[in-house]
Amino acid sequence: QELDVDLLDKNRTLIHSGKLWRCDTGFTGCNWTEVFMLLTDTHLIVTEPKEGDAITKYHASTRPIPLDLLTSITFTDAPIPKKYEAAGSGSAYPFTVHASGRAGAHTLFAESSHAREQWQQKLEEAIHSRTFPERSEVFKLRSFGTDKVYGGRVTCSVTFMTSDGRKLIAIACDNGVWIGFQDDSTSIRQVLQLKQITQCAVLEENGLLLVLSDKSLYAYPIDSLLTSMTSETRPGPPCQKLSGDKDVCFFRIGRMNNRSLVIYMKKKRWDSVFRVLEPVTNKLKAPDPQDTWFRVFKDFFITGDAHDLDFLKARLVLVGSTGFEILDLIDFKSVVIPVCDDPPLPEILKRCKGSRALAMVRQSEEGFLLCYDDFGIYVNRQGEPVDPVQLVEWEGKAEYVAQKGPYILLFNPQFIEVRNVQSGRLVQIIAGVGVRCLWDGRGATFSPVQKEGTKEEIFRQGPVYGAMDIPDKDSRVTAQHIFELVPTAQFGPATIPLVLSEKSSTAPGESEGSTLVL
Repeated sequence: QELDVDLLDKNRTLIHSGKLWRCDTGFTGCNWTEVFMLLTDTHLIVTEPKEGDAITKYHASTRPIPLDLLTSITFTDAPIPKKYEAAGSGSAYPFTVHASGRAGAHTLFAESSHAREQWQQKLEEAIHSRTFPERSEVFKLRSFGTDKVYGGRVTCSVTFMTSDGRKLIAIACDNGVWIGFQDDSTSIRQVLQLKQITQCAVLEENGLLLVLSDKSLYAYPIDSLLTSMTSETRPGPPCQKLSGDKDVCFFRIGRMNNRSLVIYMKKKRWDSVFRVLEPVTNKLKAPDPQDTWFRVFKDFFITGDAHDLDFLKARLVLVGSTGFEILDLIDFKSVVIPVCDDPPLPEILKRCKGSRALAMVRQSEEGFLLCYDDFGIYVNRQGEPVDPVQLVEWEGKAEYVAQKGPYILLFNPQFIEVRNVQSGRLVQIIAGVGVRCLWDGRGATFSPVQKEGTKEEIFRQGPVYGAMDIPDKDSRVTAQHIFELVPTAQFGPATIPLVLSEKSSTAPGESEGSTLVL
C-alpha cells in the first residue's frame, strides 16, 4: 500500500530523525527490533531499515501518523533493561505516542535519557507549531455559539431563507426544534416541542419544514413557525403527518426530472420500502391545513437494508448493505457498484461488502469516489474500479461524509478528516469531542446559474454544519459548539463537483447523453 506524505514537497521540513527500538512481546520475552523514525512538520513516520546493494531503504512499519491526530505523549516511564544480542545491553528509555483514529498507541525506546529528551523537545515543538492559525487550512469553523439552551443533544440543522429575504437556521435536538437568525445565536427560539428528532429539511419553494420525530415524518408551514417565535400564546402550528406511526428510518429531499420529491424509507422484514411524495402546496399561498400538501408519486422496495439515498438527475443512488445501487424510478432497473466482475477483483469486492457504504461523490467527469466507513475507492463511469485500483485509507472510522467544493469531509466522533476528492490526499484534520455532522448541505434550494458562454448550469451547495461537545466538569449539562465549516478560499465554478455540461460523461446506470447532477 502506498501512502503519500509529501516527503518531496519543497515546503516539507524534516524536524528530527534517529534510531529507536521497538519491543515486540513474544513467548520468549521482548524481541527488540531496530526502527528509524522521522519527524516532519506534518507526520511522524516509523520505518524499518532494509540493507540492499550499497544502499539502505526505509520501509514504513506502521501507518504514518499525522501530527494533528496526536493526543498525548508519555515520556515519564522508567527505563527497562535491554538484553538482546542485536540490540546490545544496557537500558532502554521508553516513550509512548497516543493518537486518535486508526493510529492508536505506539511505544518506542531510545538508547539514552538524552536521546529521549531530544525526541520530547522536538515533538513538543512540532505539535506546538501546528496550533498557529497561519498554517495552511482549507476550512475554518464559524461558530454559531456554545449555548446550553437547547436542553438536549443537537442532532441536525438546516438553513433557509424566508420570502422577505431573512436568513434563518433551524436546529433540532432531542426535545424540539429551534429557529433563529444565521448570524445571531441569541435570536434562537424554540418553535416545536417534539422528541427524538433525527432529521430535518426545508422545502423552501413550498414553504415547509420537514421533521423526522420518533420515526414519524411531519411537515410544518415555515410562516406559522416564525409567527410562533414572536407570539406570547404560541398556538400549535398546523402540521401534516406524512408517514405511518414510528416506522420511518430516514428521508431525503431532492429534485429529479424537474420534480421536487420527498422520499422516506421504512423496513418491512428483509426489505427496504420507499415512498416517494411530491409536494403540491404553493409557497405563495399559505398551506391550508384542510388541504393535502403532498401526493404519493410512487412506491418501490429493494431487498436488504438501506440507510441513505441521493439524487442524480434521472436516477437514485440507494446506499445500503448491497453497497451503492443506482435505480431508475421509471422501469426500476438497477445496477450495484462497484462492478468487480471483469476482470475479477474478489479482494476488492470482499473489502467493499465487509465495510459500511456511506456516500458516492463525483471525482471528475470520468468517475466517482465511493466512500465507505474506513476507505474510499475510485470507479469509472461504468462503476468499475479504475485501473490500477486506487484505494484511499481514512485515518479514522467515518460515520458520515459531506462534500464541499473539491473536498470531502469525513466525520467521526474524534475529528473531521478533510481530503481532496480528486486525489484522496489528506489536507486538514479538525479535532474535537463528540464530533458530528448536523447538515451536509444537500437539499439546499438554490437557483441555477448559467455559466457564461456555455449551456452548463451551476448548482451551488448549501453550507455544511457540525457540532462537537465541550465537556465541563463543573456542570451537569454538556455545552455544545455548533459551527459552520467555511472555506478559507473561494471555490471557483470549475471546482464545484456538482456540475456536468451536456457533453459530460454518464454515471453508472445513466444513458448516454444525459446530464448528471449530484
